[in-house]
Amino acid sequence: MKKVALVFAFGLIIYSHIYAQTRPIMGYDQVEWGVSVEDVRRIYNIGNEILLLESADNPGRIFRLIEENVSDSIRERHFMFLDEKLYRVTVIYRNTSDTVRNDLRNILTNRFGNQTGFNTVGNRISIEFGRYSPDLVVELEYGPGVLWVTYTWKQLRDEFQASRLGL
Repeated sequence: MKKVALVFAFGLIIYSHIYAQTRPIMGYDQVEWGVSVEDVRRIYNIGNEILLLESADNPGRIFRLIEENVSDSIRERHFMFLDEKLYRVTVIYRNTSDTVRNDLRNILTNRFGNQTGFNTVGNRISIEFGRYSPDLVVELEYGPGVLWVTYTWKQLRDEFQASRLGL
């Protein structure tokens, strides 16, 4: 009996180690959810000349930091903060071609699993990858002339929305 328990415990440790290595960071890129504006500025070398914009819908609670001309392929990154904690990042791409969109969709599928949601709004399509929900939900959104990926700490966002509704 002790041998079975020992083998089971050893197997559980190995599984946990492998799972931790294959699971992406719960956040965006190398930044975990909940870091401060100052942390994001430091990590991505975003100077204080880039202003933190307050949300008109939720003043004092939600802020956006917009980094422009990020790279040859990325036009903008929008870092969103709720109660001074990073909870969402949107990456807007320059090239919105079908080829780039399909390549990006394949990359997201390989990293975050098969799509778990699909939505159309007007002429835009949104595909959700929710394998790691509620810690991380990834959405690919595209339409004529637009292509972006949004990474969201869904649990914090949902708790905020529920609090606004008094739930």
